Amino acid sequence: MIKRKGLKSVALAIAAFSLIAGACGSDSDTVTEETTAEATEESTAALPGEGILACQVTDTGGVDDKGFNQIAYKGLQDAEAQLGVSIDVLESTTDADYGPNLQNFADKGCNIIVTVGFLLGDATREAAEANPNIDYAIVDSAFDPPIANARGLLFATDQSSSLQL
Repeated sequence: MIKRKGLKSVALAIAAFSLIAGACGSDSDTVTEETTAEATEESTAALPGEGILACQVTDTGGVDDKGFNQIAYKGLQDAEAQLGVSIDVLESTTDADYGPNLQNFADKGCNIIVTVGFLLGDATREAAEANPNIDYAIVDSAFDPPIANARGLLFATDQSSSLQL
């Protein structure tokens, strides 16, 4: 069994990884002999995310929105491949889906649930407060006051999008 502190660290790493790896990923499908050998070598060793279920609830844009949903999903896929976590995703078609999708994943036993977009803020808050043993991360939002088992993933986009000479 994974200790709570270790699980929390891996869960937060998955949340960050889901965005960073997805945003920085390559479209290249080129596989070299070296990367194949590395993958084979890694597959025989236990990966840090084995036994963890990382889940994503999208807003109404879905996983192919060419935005945060898609980037977060790509990151979860990368975390699955590189860390050994199991992943699942539920795409919301309306805002009425947010609460039921979050409850579905809580009932399923997800270790971390990543929600995407500030529109899921209220539903994520309610789910995190109702399920204190599940870790949550929300893209493009944060909680004030903070919630012990939920982290906001905010980005200073103004800093990366301005050029200072």
